[in-house]
Amino acid sequence: MGRPPIGKTAMTGAERVRRYRLKHSADKPVAKPATKPIAATYEAEIASLKAENANLKERLHATLDAKTTAQAAALTLLSRTQQEKLEAFKRAYTKQQDREYKNRVQHEVTERVVRWHAEYWTPTHQKYLDDAEAIYNRRKGIWESAIYKLIWSCLHPDSRESTTEKKLNEAFNAFNEKRAVLCKEVEVPKPKLASDMPRNWAEMQAARDKVRAGNRERAKRAAATRAARKS
Repeated sequence: MGRPPIGKTAMTGAERVRRYRLKHSADKPVAKPATKPIAATYEAEIASLKAENANLKERLHATLDAKTTAQAAALTLLSRTQQEKLEAFKRAYTKQQDREYKNRVQHEVTERVVRWHAEYWTPTHQKYLDDAEAIYNRRKGIWESAIYKLIWSCLHPDSRESTTEKKLNEAFNAFNEKRAVLCKEVEVPKPKLASDMPRNWAEMQAARDKVRAGNRERAKRAAATRAARKS
């Protein structure tokens, strides 16, 4: 249990704080609030920084000018021969730097090209050659060597004048037999009879039903046309 209140009712926390402040701040001056705005403080700092930056720039330019002046003065102290030797040395040094740079670039390019050949070109090209070799080995040909020589002898300018009629007929027949192989499908299509002819009883029945359905459809259209004309 705490100490009982002195008065009839106990003081609240706010009253206790107010009495404490009145007791301890009666003899102290009241602090005045700051009247200087924050923006003015920032503007002063920014102006100070700008002035310091300008000062640093002036000092930097003065240092560079002094260095350039010192270099120019040092050059004036050299004789003409020494100045020519210095210029020649500068040109030789520049050429050497350019040559080293070009060599490095050429070396890097060569390495990349070699790596590209090793990683991409060589495997791809080798696969292409292997596929071509496999296709070349699997070829069947369309003529025998004797028929090719027969046609070749009939077409050759040195022997075609002495070619007999029999050889010409044999060469023509052999060449004409391979027309479907030598020409494109669009130019020489395969016969329709071979593809449309039924191969079994089911295909024959389906073809007959298709023809009958077409006949019935044409008969309906004809009847409708006649009825329209009569009306």
